Amino acid sequence: MSTGASGGRALLAGAAVVVAAVVGAALWVLDTPGAQREMRLDARRVDDLRRIERAVRQYAEETGALPGELSALATQPGRRLDLADPVTGRPYEYERIDARRFRLCAEFLTDTAERGGGGQDWPHARGRHCAQRSLDRN
Repeated sequence: MSTGASGGRALLAGAAVVVAAVVGAALWVLDTPGAQREMRLDARRVDDLRRIERAVRQYAEETGALPGELSALATQPGRRLDLADPVTGRPYEYERIDARRFRLCAEFLTDTAERGGGGQDWPHARGRHCAQRSLDRN
């Protein structure tokens, strides 16, 4: 009977080691809740910037020129744009470079290169990052 009891303890100990290894691996692979929150906030910023970019392009198609400032986009009927950072409330930066090019900037909490997201259309570093866009799609 002692052989069965010691075999059961060994099985229990082995299962505990496996569970501990799985939990440890999960914690190593997954980000902390704070890091996940930062990634979600940066994803929101990127979504905002994508919408702003589309609105700038549409404005240019309709008027024949880039807007002088972002507030011109917010006055168009039927369009809802978030023009400010969801955390700080500071407006996203917009700069008209010339007749065909513009720049959008935001402050990011994460670096897409660290997350393996460098292939997306809005890769960014941690901190203030600007993306230059052109009305010419090529």
